[in-house]
Amino acid sequence: MRLARLLGLLLMGVFVVVLFTQMIVLVNTPPPGTDAPVKTNPPAGGTHEPANDAHVPDGQRATVDGKPGIYLSNPSYYKAGSNSNGFQASRAFIPDDLVTAASGDWAWAANVPIVYTWVNGSDPEYQEIRAKYGGTRSVGGSRDRDSGELRHSFRSLEIFAPWWKGQIFLVSPFAQSPPWLDPQHPRVTIIDQHSIMRDDGEQPTFNTNAIEQFFYRIPNIGPVFVHVNDDYFFGSPLYPWDLFLKDGGSKLFFERSPIRGTIENQRSYKKSRTKLWVASVYHTKWLMDEYYKKSVPLHFVKHSPFVYQTAVLKHLRENMLPEQYIQSSKHRFRHWDDVLTPFAHHAVMMEEASLFNTTAQVMTFEELVPQMAFLVLRDTTKPNDPTLLDILNRRPRMFAINDSFNTAAAGQILHDVISEMFPWVSSFEIDKRSLFRPVRYGIPLPVPTPEAPSASETAPAPETVSQSASLLAA
Repeated sequence: MRLARLLGLLLMGVFVVVLFTQMIVLVNTPPPGTDAPVKTNPPAGGTHEPANDAHVPDGQRATVDGKPGIYLSNPSYYKAGSNSNGFQASRAFIPDDLVTAASGDWAWAANVPIVYTWVNGSDPEYQEIRAKYGGTRSVGGSRDRDSGELRHSFRSLEIFAPWWKGQIFLVSPFAQSPPWLDPQHPRVTIIDQHSIMRDDGEQPTFNTNAIEQFFYRIPNIGPVFVHVNDDYFFGSPLYPWDLFLKDGGSKLFFERSPIRGTIENQRSYKKSRTKLWVASVYHTKWLMDEYYKKSVPLHFVKHSPFVYQTAVLKHLRENMLPEQYIQSSKHRFRHWDDVLTPFAHHAVMMEEASLFNTTAQVMTFEELVPQMAFLVLRDTTKPNDPTLLDILNRRPRMFAINDSFNTAAAGQILHDVISEMFPWVSSFEIDKRSLFRPVRYGIPLPVPTPEAPSASETAPAPETVSQSASLLAA
């Protein structure tokens, strides 16, 4: 009798435990059709290690950090980790609110132009012209060779800033255009860098510092625009407030290190070709100090997009430092006393932005660390480089890969990283057979559909072609 009672109590206990377990499962299971919550512990910056969300399939909706959205799937033609170095990037998560971020008080941001600077230094004609004017045929750096950075930068912009619907102005020598770029895309305008220089300075020029001072002359550039070098990328969701202030002002991105160089430093650095840029930094800082009659608290600028106020750029060249800028424009190649426009612009914005009816906010180094990354890719860089792996895993909001390599192995690393992080073909490319279609995920592509331009509008201007030919014949 006692044994039967004990067995009965034991069975009842088992029943209670099973019932309690089922109740817990029911409470934590979302109703059909709702987003599956993802419990993650993301690193700073809001992106996620693959292991944290491995149970959520690509292309499935989820809620991450309280935001509903979608995990993007790779195109059918690209398999994650299939590159020769075996890189595998953390998957991209697109929150729903990213698509409509440029609305209400931020609606103006949707149409802010973006200026890209680019040179195909691999072009034999460009190399011949450069050599004719005293440069080397074998040029280095991302601006002076085509390694695919521009293509993948365009991809990153379209994927991670779907709210942006503005115009891209591609500034290049002799109106160079990459072969993959759709010449009929309504939102891309090719600008011959010498056309905005007009009759100022030495032409042709191979000096980016001489070109940037003329950005305010780009037709229809608007009061505020963003300058992006072709080795800058957007690795995760980019919102308007990551770049701008609500009233149209600029966020200024600086490094931790203040500029403490002296005139003596400048004079010593100008003797070294490898330190010309640093000498130019000190020179620009000295000009700002002289103009404002005090030490302007300038830091080194971040390798990131620059948010420029057009009126400030015009003021710098035409009113504030006309002689110094004229001198810079006469340098075909980089020179120690070039005026560096990003530093000069940011100094004016810090000192007297209100004179131009705008505002500025200096972003601290601590605020920027989770959002940004910078890698100098050298011949000695290995596939297990910590910064390289951090970029792949963390997907910084903005990052730059500055290439300073000459070996095929380093070039392969660059190719594998950017193709792994941005495998989705953009609407800016000619080959759209594998175009990533975010519409299927509820993320509309920000591409207007006006009438296609005529052949005469898309063909290179005769004077542009003849200018290049005449430079070789001269």
